[in-house]
Amino acid sequence: MSGRRDCGGLGAELDTILLSADVCARFFREYGANARFRERLHCILPEIELCIRQPQNSVWHIYPVMEHILHSVEEMNRLSRSLPDGERRILAYTMFFHDFGKPACHSVKIVDGTPRDSFAFHNLESEKIAARALPFFGFGEGETAKIARLVRDHDIFLLLTEHPVKPWQIRLTPQFLKDYIAELGAYGDGRAVFDDLLMVGIADNRAQNPAMTGEPLAFIEKIRAMANEIA
Repeated sequence: MSGRRDCGGLGAELDTILLSADVCARFFREYGANARFRERLHCILPEIELCIRQPQNSVWHIYPVMEHILHSVEEMNRLSRSLPDGERRILAYTMFFHDFGKPACHSVKIVDGTPRDSFAFHNLESEKIAARALPFFGFGEGETAKIARLVRDHDIFLLLTEHPVKPWQIRLTPQFLKDYIAELGAYGDGRAVFDDLLMVGIADNRAQNPAMTGEPLAFIEKIRAMANEIA
């Protein structure tokens, strides 16, 4: 298709993995056994080895970066199973790219006397990687822009609060959501894109430490309810 690139069929191979029920196991099996697949993937995503090797020493995570990414794709596939194939593919690749920038943004902070991994602003680095790489997997300009925006904003739910006390926090109000949904209209139906972002937040949390994600998941549902009232 005009304007699209697919590196020797790699997009179709990766599609088969990312849209399967056992994404993590299938990816590592193919990555380990198929040298051609691995080498072509490295040509487009040299960051992949860094993600595989990057631990996440944090109370929020139970997997290294690459395993978390792949489990988040599995969670998204469960959430999106009733959607058309094209939409499911966009959402699967959103999760695939959402944390690719973590190794480049890694630092260690001391929290209560304990060293913890930190990945501040990894969403912006992940957005750059996604925008650069997605055309090689057969995505057009509009699809690439939408996925890159979802990647950039995947952690917005960590910033929203009804009672901000820190300068980086955003007050959650109906007006904020109304304006934000209107802004997402640049990528299609603004409310539909926002619903995609809600699924991204849920899939991301479900692939983290289940002991920590009950409250964030409940907050995302609260945001969904507020958006429904606006609609």
